[in-house]
Amino acid sequence: MKIILSVALVLMVPMTSFGQQISINGGLSLASLSIDLEDESNAPDTKMKAGFHVGAKIAFPIAEKISLQTGLSFTQKGYASDLDEWGNGFEVDGYERHTFAYLELPVQMVYLIQNFRFFGGPYLGIGIAGRNNWNYTITYQGNKETESGEMKIKPFIGTVEEGDLGDDESAYNGLDIGGLLGVGYKLGPVLLGASYSHGFSNIIARWEYENDDNNDYRKNNKLRNSVIQIFLSIPVKI
Repeated sequence: MKIILSVALVLMVPMTSFGQQISINGGLSLASLSIDLEDESNAPDTKMKAGFHVGAKIAFPIAEKISLQTGLSFTQKGYASDLDEWGNGFEVDGYERHTFAYLELPVQMVYLIQNFRFFGGPYLGIGIAGRNNWNYTITYQGNKETESGEMKIKPFIGTVEEGDLGDDESAYNGLDIGGLLGVGYKLGPVLLGASYSHGFSNIIARWEYENDDNNDYRKNNKLRNSVIQIFLSIPVKI
């Protein structure tokens, strides 16, 4: 996390001679997963999970209609799944929500056409927190029992070693590298837009003390972040 903060500070140092434009951004995030499993029958039934993102960006014009844009944002990703199963006399009804929080540094090229802004480029995300919430009701022979709880999901860059996690903790890969495309429309001084980002990194954690079977599981199964964002961007003067 120190690395991404240092890079962001260097990139966002005001350079008035370059005519940079600084803005505050925020909005809605609709996150899910891109799932590539060796056995597709084990794929979870996921859907989008709502979250938010907020941050600051700085754009450096490099031509009349082209600029280079970067910044730093706090972004929520993850996925949701509804629990709706039955069998052997049991019925399950409820939900499960996974939330992964990142500090994200994008580097984008922006192309201007009248009031439209088209942008795209890579991003680097560093996980800073995560959690899993669940709430479901089990019905069996007319009897109902409700279960709810929360588990902390810790981000790790590199391997998770024995002793790194507590009894009620899990882990995910804290390094998220991906690409992003988006479009915005300028309404007066305000920019309203939407973007789609897709991770290239497998968010399944790498375990130092895994056996060969578990190492093969991570190699043969991929979970990648997939996020739609709707945002409002407001310019600021410094």
